[in-house]
Amino acid sequence: MAIAFDVGHPMGIDIELINRRREATLRSQVVDSEVSLCLAHRVSMLEMSTHLWCAKEAVGKAMLTGLTVPSSLLEVSSVVADHDGYRIRFRNLIQYGARAVRIRNYAVALGHPRDTELQGLDSTKALVAGVAHA
Repeated sequence: MAIAFDVGHPMGIDIELINRRREATLRSQVVDSEVSLCLAHRVSMLEMSTHLWCAKEAVGKAMLTGLTVPSSLLEVSSVVADHDGYRIRFRNLIQYGARAVRIRNYAVALGHPRDTELQGLDSTKALVAGVAHA
C-alpha cells in the first residue's frame, strides 16, 4: 500500500493484520497512559493495540523516521471514535495526527499533519479504499 502526497504535506500509511499471535508484541508498545484510552472503546485490547501501532508507524513514516525515534515521542494522548474509525493525537508530536480504521481483519492508519482536512471523502474508510485502489 502506498500514498502520494505533496512534500510540504507529509503523510504515511500503515496496515497490520489484527492477529492474536502478535498481541504480546503490540501490547509491549502500549504504555500505561494508552491502556486507559484503549479500554474506553468497545473493541478488544488486541484491536486497539493494533490501531495504535499502525498510527505510530504511519506518523513515523510521515516524519521519515519510522519507529527509530524514542517510543515516548510517539505516545498517544487521545483516541476519539468517529463514525467509521478513530482520530488519534500524540502527546509529544502536536503537529501530527492519525486516522485509524478496521477493514475486515486489518487495522489501517493514515498519519498526517494534525489539521489535515480530507475533502471530497465522506469517511476515513473511503479514503483508505481510495488509496488502496489508486
